[in-house]
Amino acid sequence: MIPKRPTLAACAVGLTVLLAACTDGGNGQPTPTATTPPSATASPTPSARPTPTLSEEEAAQQANVDDAQGRLAEYLEVSDRVLAEPGNGDPLRRVRPYIGSEEMVTWWQSVPQQFADQGLHQTGTSTLVSVDVTDYEGDPLSEGTQVVTMEACVDFTDVEVVDADGNPAESSYSATTPVVQDVVMQRQPDDRWTVQEASTRQPFAEC
Repeated sequence: MIPKRPTLAACAVGLTVLLAACTDGGNGQPTPTATTPPSATASPTPSARPTPTLSEEEAAQQANVDDAQGRLAEYLEVSDRVLAEPGNGDPLRRVRPYIGSEEMVTWWQSVPQQFADQGLHQTGTSTLVSVDVTDYEGDPLSEGTQVVTMEACVDFTDVEVVDADGNPAESSYSATTPVVQDVVMQRQPDDRWTVQEASTRQPFAEC
């Protein structure tokens, strides 16, 4: 279940199919190999397209986007651990390195405390599936402020908010598919990328 919180939490499944061919016809004799008739002309092998070369600015921007995405994934992991034990230690202190706005600070001051007061906690983990960058502000070659706005596809299907007995909490949402979250990441003067905004799109948008 997705708690109503501005967190997010990258997962890719690859499938390789291997095909085996038999060379024995079953009678101990090798299976005849088909040959191409003399009149047949082999199709020319298409030449590989050259990989586009990125400019220095484009390469720097891509590196920054990768850093921001990686930082977002880390934030989701920390968020999951904190909400799994909301009454353990200081939740805000644990997530503070990953957040950079007063709105996020306020959220982390209140929601974990509400969880603890009501005897709730999170089970399961969220996964950052993919990211689609919609805007990039700032000069990627400079050390100034840079902001990346993205649509993050986050999988909450493994997440539930439950009470002390493991029963689902009231008003919690069971995700059946990954959903879109609108996220704003900002690069800080010490080169850390922090989450400025993170909210699940309403109504829920599947991705």
